Amino acid sequence: MKIRLLILVFTITKIAMAQTYKEVKGGLLPERACFDVGYYDLHLTINPDEKTIKGHNVITFKVVKATKKIQIDLFKNLDIDSVVFENKKLSYERKFDAFFVDFPFELELNKNYSVAVYYGGKPRTNIGVRSTDGFHWKTYNKLPLVGIACQIVGASVWYPCKEYLGDEPDSVRLHWTVPVQLQCISNGKLEKVENSPISGYKTSHWVVRNPINSYNITVYLGDYQKVSGAYINSSGRHSMEYYFLKKTDKSSKDAEKEKFYVQMGLSFVAFCEKTFGEYAFWNDKLAVVETVYDGMEHQSCVAVGSLRENPMGYVYANDVNLHGTLIHELAHEWWGNAVSSSDMGDMWLHEGFATYTEYLFIEQMYGKQTYEAEISKMYENAVSGLGGNVYKTQTDKVLAPRNVYSNYVFGMQGQIYWAGAHFLHALRKEINNDTVFFDILRTFYERYKKKTVLTENFLQIVNEKTNKDWTQYFKNGLE
Repeated sequence: MKIRLLILVFTITKIAMAQTYKEVKGGLLPERACFDVGYYDLHLTINPDEKTIKGHNVITFKVVKATKKIQIDLFKNLDIDSVVFENKKLSYERKFDAFFVDFPFELELNKNYSVAVYYGGKPRTNIGVRSTDGFHWKTYNKLPLVGIACQIVGASVWYPCKEYLGDEPDSVRLHWTVPVQLQCISNGKLEKVENSPISGYKTSHWVVRNPINSYNITVYLGDYQKVSGAYINSSGRHSMEYYFLKKTDKSSKDAEKEKFYVQMGLSFVAFCEKTFGEYAFWNDKLAVVETVYDGMEHQSCVAVGSLRENPMGYVYANDVNLHGTLIHELAHEWWGNAVSSSDMGDMWLHEGFATYTEYLFIEQMYGKQTYEAEISKMYENAVSGLGGNVYKTQTDKVLAPRNVYSNYVFGMQGQIYWAGAHFLHALRKEINNDTVFFDILRTFYERYKKKTVLTENFLQIVNEKTNKDWTQYFKNGLE
């Protein structure tokens, strides 16, 4: 009897632990692991005056384990109107910032299904460990200026999705119904713009033809001026788009700054293609958008804050004439967007690699001596421009626990950025052969672009290219 009681207590405790907020948010519970997302078709009306959103997302998925229930994520402050499957409303249970949908029959293995979630409300603002995530409702030139950043808290802060980094939709369509006077910029390519039945509104239809992680889906609304830069590589002629916030009193100095940063972006993309491999999303686009919030690596349309000023928060800002946010966010198109972490605990694969790419570009532009000096400065308690933290010692952890959601990843003392970058610098020195080291980076990119990875995938390539086991080195440097 005691044994049965102990088993019962253990089972109940295990179930309770498996339903903590962190695991529902960041882990692979059975209701999440049973399906693979293929496609999002998101329709959203954005009302800047009321600071509200309303719409629906059609989620198409493939069943990888027969089930009658799936988990979809959406912040609890947003109201669910209905969940529709085969023209019938389904029952669901909300739990934390997720809800569990019950189907009327068992979904068959390897079969595709679609479910539509109708929802709306006032999305949260100024949340997350840095109080920067959520919707940004601003005014510029007496017009609304709207943007979204949600890397830390997750995309479910504003739309229903499977919020698991290891499962990206293969493609998405985005339909934004917004005030007619605002320019609308989003991921991928613009298909068409139509008048909306809502008076004073229009609908912009966009398509993303590549896998994209959930927090990278976005929209920008505002008073923008588009400038295009020509980019030519071995695959042909491409356009790199820049969206500047319009200035009513634009000076010749402003114009020169714009031109300078446009050219810097083009040069940086050329550097990344030469070093790592071709940009993965030319069939969508490559754009840079000026925003009133800090930079964000939104796939094919990165946000960079001001495009007319060199941001001073970067360790090297006083030494080299580089726009830190511009090159950091563009670096994410390779590290984070093309090669994406499967788990938040491995986010150094996004931030450490992107940060290190900044320093490789410094080496390209200013030479090895400047590169070494700036890496050393970063290591020696350099003040971070990404949250105001201080990078302390090489012994700080870079990897965080997996299968749980935690702000800790971005709340650490800059480890995933600065310690991650320094780890790559130290690895380069330890290998002591730049031909091999850069072959490792290029192979990592080419092998895993448009896929999700863990640190072990990078370690495997390091071992393969050096014919040596670096497991303990990685353990010492990252854990």
